[in-house]
Amino acid sequence: MVKRVKMTEKKRSRTHRSRANSGRSLIIKLIQADYFSTYRSVSDVVSELEKKGHRFDQGHTSTDLLRLTQKDYLVRDNASGNWQYKKGTVDVPTES
Repeated sequence: MVKRVKMTEKKRSRTHRSRANSGRSLIIKLIQADYFSTYRSVSDVVSELEKKGHRFDQGHTSTDLLRLTQKDYLVRDNASGNWQYKKGTVDVPTES
């Protein structure tokens, strides 16, 4: 015989990790620090993040750069055969 147990306890809410060190938020910090005043490649950005102690895959970094380009925080150019990113026309909102 199987005994059924009633769930009387509330489900514990999942703890969410801070997004303060996500790839996208770190790239936003680079934009705010004028790192993108000249064109930068994906590998340049990955290298800069590694210098600061953060390791991200080039594919993930490329996706984050694309999302920020879609919001006009960055612009990109493919003149050299590789996408290069530069500060865009819209300023990144600062945290309150």
